[in-house]
Amino acid sequence: MTAFSAASLFYTREDVIRSTNAAYDRSLLGVIKSINMNVSNSSGGLSVELPYSQFEFFELTASGNVYFKVSTPDGLVQVGNHDLPNPSVRLSPGKPIFYDAIYFDQPVRVGAYLHSESAQNRRAGEVTEWVVQVAEGVQSRESFATSLIQRAMLRDSAMLLLIWLGVGLGLAYGLKPLIRLVRQVGSRQSSDLTPLPQQGIPSELQP
Repeated sequence: MTAFSAASLFYTREDVIRSTNAAYDRSLLGVIKSINMNVSNSSGGLSVELPYSQFEFFELTASGNVYFKVSTPDGLVQVGNHDLPNPSVRLSPGKPIFYDAIYFDQPVRVGAYLHSESAQNRRAGEVTEWVVQVAEGVQSRESFATSLIQRAMLRDSAMLLLIWLGVGLGLAYGLKPLIRLVRQVGSRQSSDLTPLPQQGIPSELQP
């Protein structure tokens, strides 16, 4: 049961981290899409009008700094935090990805989204594709996941303690007649052939 609980706790931890990332990543995606809606390419380059109210609210929920970058896929045009780590895989239009990175010597969770203008909206001389990246510190999601894992550890530890106590008390009670018989036999002389008292002796140990 102890080994089973340890394995269960390991998989519970993996599930908690995966579920926590999924929930927080949805919030991260909301900020990415808000920024993407405020990107303008009408000047031939890229300009961004940040949704400050949502940005400030997201910083509060993230319990840390939030960084962003809007850039062309070739990196020639960049707005925001220029040195934000880029994704290691190729982006597909309209399909966000999320990955862990280190920024300013701190672990961050980064979401990246590639926007591509449809053929009918493309105009000569304008940027038709850009990448929106938003990164947040992982302190908030880590503390949330840790609290869930700690509760699971307390629950499993309490269950194991009850099992150990139950098994211990059950064995002590169940073996009491056998222990009494052992003491009776051990206190006799080897030449003593007096029949043992049969009262209270388990049936499998009857003479």
